[in-house]
Amino acid sequence: MQNYAQLTEELKARSIKPSLQRLLLLNYMHTCHTHPTVEQIYADLAAQGHALSKATVYNTLTLFVQKGLLRVVNLDRSEARYDVLACDHGHFVCECCGAIYDEPIDFDKLNLIFPEAGSVNQRDLFYRGVCKRCLSKE
Repeated sequence: MQNYAQLTEELKARSIKPSLQRLLLLNYMHTCHTHPTVEQIYADLAAQGHALSKATVYNTLTLFVQKGLLRVVNLDRSEARYDVLACDHGHFVCECCGAIYDEPIDFDKLNLIFPEAGSVNQRDLFYRGVCKRCLSKE
């Protein structure tokens, strides 16, 4: 967990007015590395005794994405997931347990060229398979 002074500075650096709800959500995202959905975030914070509405969670996450604090990870056509690592990186998704792992990737070395792209706003790369933990259980 980062202390709230650091989180406050992180919000102010992105021109976001700090509030208790925003600090709670940003702290949660820094401590939760499972790429949670809005529902998971809402349920986890409610279980911790924080009374936030789902609308507040959703709107705050949307603001954080717009300001570059978070990024949306769409692994399939179900719910959006949120990632505190806003820089470009890859993901490995375990098809057994559903865990999502961040993987550093040097996208510039891939030298991918998309002639029809006017601009690229986000680069994602997903691998799917079975994680080491699940393989060791077999």
